[in-house]
Amino acid sequence: MEKKNEIGFAGFLRNVFNKTTPIPFKVETVKVAKNSFILNEGDIENYIYCVKEGIVEIGMYHNTSDHQIIDFFFEKEFFCDFSNLMLSKPTKSYALAITDCSLERIHKDDFLSDESDKSLIVNQLLRYLLSITLFRRLRKEELRSFEGEERYLAVISDSPNILKDIPVKKVAKYLNIHPQSLSRIRANINKKNSGQR
Repeated sequence: MEKKNEIGFAGFLRNVFNKTTPIPFKVETVKVAKNSFILNEGDIENYIYCVKEGIVEIGMYHNTSDHQIIDFFFEKEFFCDFSNLMLSKPTKSYALAITDCSLERIHKDDFLSDESDKSLIVNQLLRYLLSITLFRRLRKEELRSFEGEERYLAVISDSPNILKDIPVKKVAKYLNIHPQSLSRIRANINKKNSGQR
């Protein structure tokens, strides 16, 4: 029976090849508790992940007390520290489960092996991951050029449930806006919206 809206690597293969393709990698499902690190600064990135359930925060520490939130990944989204995955160097970023998460992952040694039956799938998967990485990096650069309210509206447009699913304090840090400023922005937008009714 054909599965609709598959999550994870099986769904990726169905979308790319438009048919059921056996997964030529060992796919492991892992459960990660809320507020647990999936990857910590200094670790070697060994996996490509897909979020089956939950939300993952990607960030970077600037010193022991301050960090920057780079991005959030939601259900059906893939993530990894792509450049460090390919170079096997210690990562400068972290991946944190901000809710209880169920993740699929494949080890880089499995998908980077020289087996020819995997090469087309590996090529497609790596191209997809690279495109995600570049798109998100460019989007983050674009957001930096916006004023606070524009930045907030752009993020809400991209991820309408972000404030329902993620604490306001974390969203403010991601937007590089003080939490009180974000509260004022939200209040102003709500006021404008209620005045238009």
